Amino acid sequence: MNKSKTPFLYLLVGLAISFFGGCGGVSSGPPSVPKEASKVMVETRDLLLEASFGGMPFQKKADAKQYENRFPEAAKAIADRSVSIVWGKLLKEGVTSPAIVAYESTASTTEGWAVKEDAKLYKVTAAEISAHRKSDK
Repeated sequence: MNKSKTPFLYLLVGLAISFFGGCGGVSSGPPSVPKEASKVMVETRDLLLEASFGGMPFQKKADAKQYENRFPEAAKAIADRSVSIVWGKLLKEGVTSPAIVAYESTASTTEGWAVKEDAKLYKVTAAEISAHRKSDK
């Protein structure tokens, strides 16, 4: 691992534990990542977690540029639209019916991975993406 990324990784893990751990309750830590999840979607989830910790939801594609040093694959995927973002959404804990906040563009025609509001990665189908698009309007 790149030595310059190591301190940041520890900070990100610490923030994720505090974010999903809450105060005084039993916590399982940050959401686990499915082994078969694509690397770009894991990185996109991590990028969105960082933005959510700062309370700054993405409003436009250019917002990802500020994260490209730490999350290069995610920033590139957002820029080239191979990952679609739902603008203005933050990740948050305690969501009972989490909505999609980012998804692989291939998911709109076949299937792919999505990040939902609860910061978990889900395998989704084209039908789920279609329903999401209709409910987001």
